[in-house]
Amino acid sequence: MGGGMRFLLMFMRDFCVRVLSVLCSRWACVWSAVIPAGDRLTHVSFYSRAFRVITWVNIICQLGFPLALAFTPSVLAAAQKDLASEMQALQQGLGERPGPAPVFTQPETAPSSSTSFHSASPSPSSSRTSSSVQPALVTSSVDLPELGSEPVTSSVGQQDESGSVRQARERQEVLDNRVSAARQLWDVLSGPSPRDQGLDRARGLASGLANQAAEDWLKQYGNARLSFSTEGLGSLDLLAPLWEDESDLFYTQLGGRRDSDRTTTNLGLGVRHFTPDWMVGVNAFYDYDVTGHNSRAGVGVEAWRDYLKLSANSYLRLTDWHQSVLPEMEDYDERPANGFDLRAEAYLPAYPQLGGKLMYERYQGKGVSLNGSTGDLRDNPSAFTVGLNYTPVPLIKLGVEHKSGSGTNDTALTLDFSYRFGTPWLEQINPDAVAFVRSLEGGRYDLVDRNNSIVMQYRKQELISLLLTLAGVPYAGERVVVTADVNSKYGLNHIVWDAPALLAAGGQLTPLSADSVEVRMPVIRTAVPMRARAAAKDRAESYELGGVAYDARGNQSERVTMMLMVERSPQDISSLAVTKDGSVADGVTTNTVQVTATDTQSGAPLAGSEVELTFTHAKGAVLSTQTVTTDAQGQATVDLTSTLAGTVAVKAVLKSNGNAASTNMRFVADSGTAHIAEGSLTVVRDNALADGNSTNAVRAVVTDAQGNPVSGTDVDLSATADAVLSVARATTNDDGEVTATLKSTRAGVGMVTATVNGQSAQVNTTFLAGKPQVANSAFMVTPATIVADGRTSSQLTLTLNDGHGNPVSLSAGQVRLTVSGIDGTTLTAVSGQDGVYTALLTGIRAGEAVITPAVEGSDLSGLKQTVTLTADKNSAGLPDGSLTVVQDNAVADDTATNKVQVVVTDANGNPVAGVPVSFSAPSPAHVTVSDYTTDVNGVATAALASPAQGSVAVSAEANGSRRQVNVMFAALSLTVKATDIIGELEVGQTLEGQYSFSTNGNNTTDNSTFVWSGGGQSGVTTQTYKLNGSDVGKILTFSVTARNGAGVNGNTDSISTKDAPGTGGSSGERSGEIIDPAAIPVVKDL
Repeated sequence: MGGGMRFLLMFMRDFCVRVLSVLCSRWACVWSAVIPAGDRLTHVSFYSRAFRVITWVNIICQLGFPLALAFTPSVLAAAQKDLASEMQALQQGLGERPGPAPVFTQPETAPSSSTSFHSASPSPSSSRTSSSVQPALVTSSVDLPELGSEPVTSSVGQQDESGSVRQARERQEVLDNRVSAARQLWDVLSGPSPRDQGLDRARGLASGLANQAAEDWLKQYGNARLSFSTEGLGSLDLLAPLWEDESDLFYTQLGGRRDSDRTTTNLGLGVRHFTPDWMVGVNAFYDYDVTGHNSRAGVGVEAWRDYLKLSANSYLRLTDWHQSVLPEMEDYDERPANGFDLRAEAYLPAYPQLGGKLMYERYQGKGVSLNGSTGDLRDNPSAFTVGLNYTPVPLIKLGVEHKSGSGTNDTALTLDFSYRFGTPWLEQINPDAVAFVRSLEGGRYDLVDRNNSIVMQYRKQELISLLLTLAGVPYAGERVVVTADVNSKYGLNHIVWDAPALLAAGGQLTPLSADSVEVRMPVIRTAVPMRARAAAKDRAESYELGGVAYDARGNQSERVTMMLMVERSPQDISSLAVTKDGSVADGVTTNTVQVTATDTQSGAPLAGSEVELTFTHAKGAVLSTQTVTTDAQGQATVDLTSTLAGTVAVKAVLKSNGNAASTNMRFVADSGTAHIAEGSLTVVRDNALADGNSTNAVRAVVTDAQGNPVSGTDVDLSATADAVLSVARATTNDDGEVTATLKSTRAGVGMVTATVNGQSAQVNTTFLAGKPQVANSAFMVTPATIVADGRTSSQLTLTLNDGHGNPVSLSAGQVRLTVSGIDGTTLTAVSGQDGVYTALLTGIRAGEAVITPAVEGSDLSGLKQTVTLTADKNSAGLPDGSLTVVQDNAVADDTATNKVQVVVTDANGNPVAGVPVSFSAPSPAHVTVSDYTTDVNGVATAALASPAQGSVAVSAEANGSRRQVNVMFAALSLTVKATDIIGELEVGQTLEGQYSFSTNGNNTTDNSTFVWSGGGQSGVTTQTYKLNGSDVGKILTFSVTARNGAGVNGNTDSISTKDAPGTGGSSGERSGEIIDPAAIPVVKDL
């Protein structure tokens, strides 16, 4: 027997010894505990023998366990002689296929590393029988299994360690594994519940070994995922290629799963297309719920690349509503829910151990179980799932996910172990191997990421229903029975009846049994006149009766209703007649009414029936309510008096069932006591215009002694204040009223008198003046001229009359005065009454102010007046700037004049006319006229002359006010003439310029000078200029300017060499030349 089998047997032996020892100890204690004390005494021989057997078995087990532990190292030491065979047997015992030890080959796309997670790239011819999602296995010539150390190649040789050292290390690893197993066994046996822990460890080990064995076998055909538990729940998914090449993969995916409620199978087909960077694919699935016989179709798309997976799936039901098979949903129908989901899974390329997951799912319909719980059904549910995961090594994956949505808010922590048999241990705990798992090549055969479980939709079945049936005719005031025909899955428990309107009307509901109720109909509430009985049948009163049925399990039906149309009972009032009518409403004279009650079916009179009669006046007052009893002929008579004239409604009600009838009677007013009561003569329309057309109106109400209006009575009318009435005598109408209108051309208050039966009443009415008329109105200003000093005022008086001469009374705010023409005026507020309105006008600006009156926004332009405002001579003066120069810089020849102007104004700046003004100037300057008088604009102008040039101060004085201004006298003008040039136009020659200079008027005292080429002379002068080389080819121009001693320039005279006479040669035929040294021209003949 191999070492592996011996180790397994020793393990089982030790385990059984320890478990049996513990169980015997526990059973002995339990046995003794469950036997009553009396029974142990009575049957001492039987129980003592059993107790002794259990005790000895426990002692043997306790002694055997230390011995087994003592011999275990010896047995293990002997097992080292055949280590290779033990390892092979142990691998077979753990479910591995016999054969050479597996090693991982280097993938073409993976980075070269001795510690990387290798996988051989599948070829199209071999990929159907091997899985590329797991590392491919190749045979090796090494006898012992590879544990993840550096691969040994023929080129490198045994460089790391010798064979004996490696064998010793491997033996030590086997011993360490066995010692670890023994420690785990000891932990189980020494725990508080060795039996339960041992069973849990055994079940977990068995499940893991079985899962891995089946998954390894299935992965020969593609990719498989298998999981199950000891409770019989699990899933199996297999993806198998049907055809493929390097860029395309056509595959099928089969699956089956069993959860706590259902068994579901999945069948799918798909195609994937690979590019160097991406994979895109589509797939279609058929999902079938074996338990509930539900089927669903699914369509999905995929898009993957390294470190990223994207997918979207749509789900469409193929099965409609049918009975649910779940015990807790026995009263529900079920079907698959339509929906979709979007999924994304990504990992960091720089750190592929860290990844994230994002999913959104949504399903349509009411009553959808999104989280798989039938106790939490939602309408159109949706949810987001966000997750993070960390994979330190391929063996371990830790994650956290949070799902939030309709009725869901869960956070889950996950810990996954992925142990791959046939893969060296060091590779499975190598962090560098994680990157290949996240690559596009490593996921070629990955399963489709979708929801393989069918999301279900539920609806409550109609477990109970009812139909209402009426037995009998629902006569008013009588009883009928309503019976319910109930169809129930669990039987009828009771019915809840409701009829709020019927109960409010006085009806009653009395349950007779679980499925019936007695209804007492209300009496008829509406009285129907005798003549309208036939038409009233179509408008009969109706009431709604509703019922909800409940079964034995508390399920309720839909509310079912029935309309109960109240029928008039055949016991009715056949006649309601007024036998005496039209009595005087004096509280004494009576009207009489007779009521007759009969059975309309048999025609027999209803003797002894109570009838209630109600008498209601048309104005709403209830005059009387009486209850009478019919005699043997079914008749009753009632008398009624009233102090209210008018129509009285009579209503007779048969108290037994509410059947009623109605009619009318009438009381009339007492004309013998007719009069106009105080306040009964009123003005109904007042304040008409006194224009002879507009009218006021009055109304008189004639009543009797009881206050009832009296119709047909004559009323005499009269008026004062020139008012004209529309009628002098009028007759009252049915309401005892007469109305008359009156008009007038005189504004004021007039009195109207009305007389009936010698008794009179008076009321005042008012006529108003019409709109103001310009022809009958006046506007005056007093005085018409005022001084513009801001104090003196003019009174403005406006008299307003209408077309008939009536003063127009307005409020002050309705009269407005506006001023135009000048600024600076002020108006006081308008005051006055009875058609006369006044205001005061003042101003500070001279001129004419035009005042226009306006009434209620309309200008009375025909009444406008003018007020003249004049300047204030008392405050006349010369303000700053009033004296100005209007003409200056005259020649100082004692003839030419400068002019100044002065404006005389008052204190408000208004020009003042007729004010004397005197002007003066210092000698030798003098004013031509010294005294002036201001014109209408307040202006006076003076002229002055001077024989001397320079500035002169001129003064003006008026009304004690004095102002001064300067004027300027200019020097005489100077003249230059007769300019000539003499000389030869040759370089080095001197040109002579001749000209004459004279002052204006030969005044030699002004020290006049001249300027010519920078020099100054007086009188006739000669100036010379020597030609130089820079003048060749040019035309020279010479100018002379006169200037006097005062610095005043005169005219300037100029001449050019080209235009100078005699410059063409000795003959003098040419008019001039440009300077040319070769020609040697001569300037002469000046």
